[in-house]
Amino acid sequence: MSECSAAVQADRDLIAANIRAYRARRAMSQREVADAMHAAGHYSWRGQVMSTVERGERRVSADEILALARVLNTFPVHLISEPR
Repeated sequence: MSECSAAVQADRDLIAANIRAYRARRAMSQREVADAMHAAGHYSWRGQVMSTVERGERRVSADEILALARVLNTFPVHLISEPR
């Protein structure tokens, strides 16, 4: 794996961990988050998408980060940065 690829995967892993953590704090299932994302206009979001996102296997776009932050009742920066 190239240095760039490793950095991209590290970013995906961080975002995945943050999404999992905020989803757990809100006591929401993957299905509930996926349904809320679908209702927000992200029509490809289903339970399987949440699973791949939370495993760091799927890239999350900036638009999706904004919607996820709304769904999880947090700020986008909390989903993309190291926890304090």
